[in-house]
Amino acid sequence: MSTLVFGSEPKALFAHPQIHPQADLDSFREIFGLGPARTPGCGVFRGLQEGKPGCILEYSGGHMGEYAYWKLEAKPHTDSYAQTVETVSWLLRDAVKRQLVSDVPVCSFLSGGIDSSVVTAIASRHMVAEQPGGQQGKGRLELHSLTGAIQWRMLNYKGTVLPSHRKTSQEKGVIP
Repeated sequence: MSTLVFGSEPKALFAHPQIHPQADLDSFREIFGLGPARTPGCGVFRGLQEGKPGCILEYSGGHMGEYAYWKLEAKPHTDSYAQTVETVSWLLRDAVKRQLVSDVPVCSFLSGGIDSSVVTAIASRHMVAEQPGGQQGKGRLELHSLTGAIQWRMLNYKGTVLPSHRKTSQEKGVIP
């Protein structure tokens, strides 16, 4: 194909009549080999590439070029412990809040680690706070694919719901 097709996500590309989702061995290596992380620039599907973070893609004369416009630089840390905690806390809450903008229901996957638990707690608080008068309901966070006692405790955290979870035999009896 000699046509450049651009989209913000794979499903936009697959709407083009000449683009069809195809997986190959590298696709499966990306999905199962690295966990939730992927190789920068890899679009998972055969022939699909992503722009790397901090880069500009330029297409001209049938050739694609990629140029960095931003690069993370390490600098000495001069903030106090208290200032660091406040800054990181604000950055984390802000990042989670920005990811909750969606035209489809939002859900959270709890892996059992502290990071997914913190993200879920922040998202849940924000979604409940966004409701008029703090009412629960439409703004509640749905949790899916949970296992283990820690995740079940997260279910009881303010504003989280699990509408369709089926407990496995290992999970029965672990609800606190």
